[in-house]
Amino acid sequence: MIAETTFGRNTYFPYFCYIMNDKLIDIREASVSDAAFVADCVLCAIGLYDFDVRPEEYRRFAEVCRMEDTLYSYRNALIVSVNGVDAGCIVAYPGDNYKEVREKTFKAIESKCGTKISMNYDMETGPGEYYLDSLAVVPSFRGHGLGHVLMKAQIERGRALGYSRLSLIVDKTHPRVRAYYCELGFRDEGEVVFADIAFDRMVLDF
Repeated sequence: MIAETTFGRNTYFPYFCYIMNDKLIDIREASVSDAAFVADCVLCAIGLYDFDVRPEEYRRFAEVCRMEDTLYSYRNALIVSVNGVDAGCIVAYPGDNYKEVREKTFKAIESKCGTKISMNYDMETGPGEYYLDSLAVVPSFRGHGLGHVLMKAQIERGRALGYSRLSLIVDKTHPRVRAYYCELGFRDEGEVVFADIAFDRMVLDF
């Protein structure tokens, strides 16, 4: 079945609750109590952690995710659960004030985690876009299409918020991931360099 929930002010988007292989699959907006799980998923998505032993310097990263006005805020996250167990998360947000929010996020990470991130990297997104930032699925739930379900949910969330363009970046060394995004309708639009790694920037226009 399809239900509706609120996001932001007077904005609605559909989230999903259905049965798959006799398991109840639910997608919901994250709440502040989910901040630790959102943090785990973001760290996994950027390759710093895989739901095992979190790097000591990021043990307080959940505090960044508890804030309401950072890139990795719980407010920007959707969570998928299987039979009531959190299984994955995707973080996405409007790019309209990306530069300012990125600066605040990086300063919060430095303050709470002691990790300094350069402000000189390329802008990953910008005004008029809804940016798909981070996606991760818990290892024991991988291989069942939950990542795809999360992607589709955030794409619909971007539509519901009024955006006609979605964007993301993909590591050039991950051709299979890039091919997947192409299957979803994304196309190449240049290159960005972040953390000294070259990424393909891809966009999807409605």
